Amino acid sequence: MNTPNLKNTLVSAVTIASVFAAQVAFAQTASTPWLTGSAELGYVSTTGNSQSSNINAKVALAKDTKNWSHSIKLAGIGSSSEASNNGVVSGQRSAEKYNFDYQTDRNLDEVKSLYVFSNYEKDRFSGFDQQTAFGVGYGHKVILKPDQQMQIDVGPAYRINNPIQGSTQSETVLHLGENYFWNFSETAKFEQFFVIDTGSDNTISKLGFAVTANLTGTLGLKLASEWKLTDNPGFNAAGVEFEDLDSVTTINITYGF
Repeated sequence: MNTPNLKNTLVSAVTIASVFAAQVAFAQTASTPWLTGSAELGYVSTTGNSQSSNINAKVALAKDTKNWSHSIKLAGIGSSSEASNNGVVSGQRSAEKYNFDYQTDRNLDEVKSLYVFSNYEKDRFSGFDQQTAFGVGYGHKVILKPDQQMQIDVGPAYRINNPIQGSTQSETVLHLGENYFWNFSETAKFEQFFVIDTGSDNTISKLGFAVTANLTGTLGLKLASEWKLTDNPGFNAAGVEFEDLDSVTTINITYGF
């Protein structure tokens, strides 16, 4: 098992997140913060007959003004394990996935907006080496309250899939998105999202839920679960089709700024 690499990744993630958070905190003023966001980190290590290391990290940034809204999300997950059988140690990397999401909204009024988005995903253990999409469209806030908000997005997008086996797939798709949050108490928040990109060659759907509870003023505990359904998930080198449904559940310590 390549445990040192995972530990190095953990140290690097903590260092980068700490430096960035310190810079943001220094740059912001108490009355008008120019940027808000959060950083998450989770790590699990087991030893004995079966040894494993799991790490996941996420960073979310947001900038809102009267006319514009910007959001950036970065996420990564890595997992490796090894087992001992009569003194013979075998190891493998069981998960390695990276995501990048960006969206800018031009606010037309309190509820209507025009948006531009892009996302990139690299998943070592899916049927695709990498997937990229970008598009434009119309957004509408169907719920707008001080403690909760829901926005629906719809518009065309262009998706590029690079399968492990076969040639690159490019197609125009219909993008539908939904984002919801609810601050159901002074110290807890519920978040939910749904995205579907449907085209003639493939349809990819994503659904996610998260609950965050504050532990202190800036630290919190977050439980999150995400599912991804791919109509045509692709094949591995042996010609076996990948599973069409992937899911990941995490429990992370969060730092808000």
